[in-house]
Amino acid sequence: MAQTTMTVRLNETLSEFVAANVGERGAYENVSEYMRDLIRRDKERVEREAFDRLKAELAQAYAAPDSAYKRCDRAQSGLITGLDCGCRAHQEAASWQLLLASTIEWRRRHRDDPA
Repeated sequence: MAQTTMTVRLNETLSEFVAANVGERGAYENVSEYMRDLIRRDKERVEREAFDRLKAELAQAYAAPDSAYKRCDRAQSGLITGLDCGCRAHQEAASWQLLLASTIEWRRRHRDDPA
């Protein structure tokens, strides 16, 4: 995996805070390890928030009456553009939207199915 070197400028207060968390006194061996962990945790937080938003949308869709649904195909919903444009961010957003649409459709078909 390719690595990138970045320079980060910190004021004295933040620099002292980092120093307290690195080395013999801290939980991390070096600043790079500390920064990677912070970035990983922030990435996980962002992904968790996106998943929570999706769950909220699914809960709202699941609670909606049948009259709130309008049948449309993939092209009508605009998802085809996001999936086919080649942009990773659009593809991921469109994938979530497809998952939501598929879940709503599944719910509609299985609402009265006791199995």
